[in-house]
Amino acid sequence: TVFLTAACGESNESGDVEIKTIKGKEEYSSLGEMGHPSIAQEEYTTEKVTAKTLDQLVAEKKLNPGFIKVDVEGAEHLVFGGAQNVLKENRPVILSELCDYLLRKNGSSAADVIELIRQHEYDMYDPLEPSKPPGSGDFGDVICFPKEMAISAEKLANSFPS
Repeated sequence: TVFLTAACGESNESGDVEIKTIKGKEEYSSLGEMGHPSIAQEEYTTEKVTAKTLDQLVAEKKLNPGFIKVDVEGAEHLVFGGAQNVLKENRPVILSELCDYLLRKNGSSAADVIELIRQHEYDMYDPLEPSKPPGSGDFGDVICFPKEMAISAEKLANSFPS
């Protein structure tokens, strides 16, 4: 099984992109607007990097990802936009940050990302509160299972000790 983590440099298109980074707070790096409230007043630097789509990376490296984690500070729509073949053919389980506030600052929304994944026949849940609709708050995460895995909200909720 291959595990992929999308942290930076993955996009919906290949080519040069600018990534914004705050020294010492690299976890807030983004291809989009630096909109996270905890870094609102911070100065950032911009660096050119070469982006690849997940589809391209998986094909080039002959990977078969079984799990993908995505945390790209409001650019999730770009990562999943460039992972359409991976979602269709590899069918990985996905854990992703889903911050409507940051996505909106970057021209998308949590609903857009949910639809982008759901169109590939995935069941999607809030991993902390499986009965709550994913993307219903400004900040949160989403866990996505291919429908053929038959993971229900009840099954997911019962898999964690109380």
